[in-house]
Amino acid sequence: MSEDLRTLTTQNIWDAIDLLNRSSRDSSLRYDLDIFGFGRLSRYWNISHDYSLIRYVGGKPAALILNCVEPEARHAYTFYWGVLPEFRSGKIAISLVETACRKLHESGYVMHYAVAVPDRPARRYRFVKFQPERELVDMEAQSLTLPPPDPRYTARELDARELPRVSHLPDQPLHWCQRSTFLERATPYLKLVGAFDGELLQSYAVLVRHAGNSTLSDIRILDSCSSAAAELLRWITQQDSYRPPLTVNYVPENSETYALLTAGGLTIKRRYSLLSRNLRATFPPADLHHESAG
Repeated sequence: MSEDLRTLTTQNIWDAIDLLNRSSRDSSLRYDLDIFGFGRLSRYWNISHDYSLIRYVGGKPAALILNCVEPEARHAYTFYWGVLPEFRSGKIAISLVETACRKLHESGYVMHYAVAVPDRPARRYRFVKFQPERELVDMEAQSLTLPPPDPRYTARELDARELPRVSHLPDQPLHWCQRSTFLERATPYLKLVGAFDGELLQSYAVLVRHAGNSTLSDIRILDSCSSAAAELLRWITQQDSYRPPLTVNYVPENSETYALLTAGGLTIKRRYSLLSRNLRATFPPADLHHESAG
């Protein structure tokens, strides 16, 4: 049966939406999007049409990979990778990821990131050379238990340009949507809040606008100042726009943030494995020679 590989375009966008919805039905990250929902998701994540691919088998859409790219760092991130159940017995899924990685590598990208959820565990990704880096969790609570107020700190909204510029810290792993470049580009979808000691930023949080409940895609503790982060949580829960439960996504387990949130009464809702693939190290030297020669 013939196979055909196509990049994401306006002509096949409905195939991508159908693949995303149908291939995720049996997973914990289930999608049910129409064209408008997919458009909002695509704009928020800045999904790259050039580096997202659809695999067709016998003229029918069978598999999908949606990638985001950060050209400045030459890094990429897989937002979604899925195959329809009737096509999962072959090597379609593996070849799709490998093709996407090769395309990124040939364009000069050096690192490729992804996450694995429990029903699609990290060990499955070894076949496409992704390695687990650290465990992340989503946490949630209907109400918080916080220490007494600390008058040293004041909280206010921030501009993304006021945040420390970070992309990847070994001791504080960042999910793709916690990177500085992502936050600066996705500003219309986010509210950034910081806790200050005088003029010194000691903690910041990223609230996702228009979520069903109050959702943080990050709360970052700077200089081990957990008390500032606690004040930031207090400020968030006192706003008129606050809608419980409070959800905090992409928290590194056994981190300062995890300890703070656990003490505040949040519990684990979902686990992830943060994955990475070094594209330079996982393609043979012959590929590099061919690329430089071309």
